[in-house]
Amino acid sequence: MAAWIVERRKAADLKPADIAQRLGVSEPTVRGWETGRGVSADNVAALERLFGVAAPDQPEPADMSALVAALDRQASAINELVSRLDGLASQAIRDGIREALAEAGVDQGGGASRAAPPAGR
Repeated sequence: MAAWIVERRKAADLKPADIAQRLGVSEPTVRGWETGRGVSADNVAALERLFGVAAPDQPEPADMSALVAALDRQASAINELVSRLDGLASQAIRDGIREALAEAGVDQGGGASRAAPPAGR
């Protein structure tokens, strides 16, 4: 796309500032297009109208399925980490409750411990 824009601009004897003005975008935006930054579909259509020729077809990424698979693997790994962290947090909460109960003299069975009566009684 970038090469096409530069080629068509030069063939029309235009400067990036001319294109920017005609399309209602900034000159840095046009320069970005000419160096490979993405061009929206609306701007491609505007460039086609300006130059009077169709833009070349843009190929889809060659290995899109591999990219999707990699993203799926990363999402699964993130979900596994979240699950582990949730489990660790739950365990830490349970441990904290057990510690608090022990400090209060409550045994694991839920009854009051005979060895350590609750403070203040």
